[in-house]
Amino acid sequence: MNCNRKKSSATLLLVCILAIMGFKDTGVFVSDLVLDTARFIKGEEIGIVKETELVYLVEKEGTNHQVPKDKMIRSTKSDSEYVYEVLNRTEITKGIEGQPLRKLQVNEKVRAVYLEEDYGIFKSEDGLKGYISLNDLERVVEESITIATSRVTKIINNDEGKSYGLLRGKSVNIKNYIDGHYIIVDQEGNEFRATEKDITLGKLEQATRGRSIGDNSKVDMLLAAANQEIGKPYVSGDTGNRGYDCSGLTYSLYLNTLDIRLPRDSRSQATAGNHVSKSELEPGDLVFFRTSGRNIGHVGLYIGDNKMIHASTGQRRMTVADINSSYFSQRYVTARRILD
Repeated sequence: MNCNRKKSSATLLLVCILAIMGFKDTGVFVSDLVLDTARFIKGEEIGIVKETELVYLVEKEGTNHQVPKDKMIRSTKSDSEYVYEVLNRTEITKGIEGQPLRKLQVNEKVRAVYLEEDYGIFKSEDGLKGYISLNDLERVVEESITIATSRVTKIINNDEGKSYGLLRGKSVNIKNYIDGHYIIVDQEGNEFRATEKDITLGKLEQATRGRSIGDNSKVDMLLAAANQEIGKPYVSGDTGNRGYDCSGLTYSLYLNTLDIRLPRDSRSQATAGNHVSKSELEPGDLVFFRTSGRNIGHVGLYIGDNKMIHASTGQRRMTVADINSSYFSQRYVTARRILD
């Protein structure tokens, strides 16, 4: 009799172990990788067994392999305690056909103790432990975010008309890798596609010079606000009611974002703050140009990597331009740093 009990306990333990082993995080390869023991192809999805500081331990064909973190990203993450969500009004019972303990509510969360074929033993949020049919549950799988670094400064747009500003050396949140593109997600949950050339899973050896973008909340706020204005119309003399002119844009950005009041016109703004040489420009600086005559007549907000956001009279909208383009390099005058 004791022998049968031991055998039953061993079988139950095996079921539990097999069930737990079935819960794996998943990842996707962002480049081909050939190891002595296995070959992986870009875009291949794989189960992640474990993660360390430098590598992922993945399983393929029953064998575990160490994969450097710059070769793949984690795309989904299973809850460490195997959380399920109730899909239908059902009951938690003492046995498969046992006495009901109580009714479960839709969207209620329960945690798996172990699983059988169609049922499992679960623990509810109020501490009840019993059987629930797997047909009434769905496993909770969280999206996983990988922190990567932008190689470039550029604006990318999604199909919903939202814009996202990539800044060279600045961290980005990567949600997935699909068809050769990294899927970036912003704080509001909007998704954007960036090419492989735009993103690195490691750190850039040479990021934007000077002030650290990621550590400067004021600069981050300013650039985020400027990014939201891209595409809005150029309107002479306006500061945002219907659109902007060049100095109206910089005036409004600093005032509305950081409560810093600049002079209203570009020539006067060129006297604000402190002078900075072109070689030492940092995101958030103002750059000035002589577009007609001998006096300053245009201003833009520098965003890094030789790019600025400005109100373009030619394109009649807010846009990104290269300050070293043939047009602007010939007309560059000076730059001012408003933030210390």
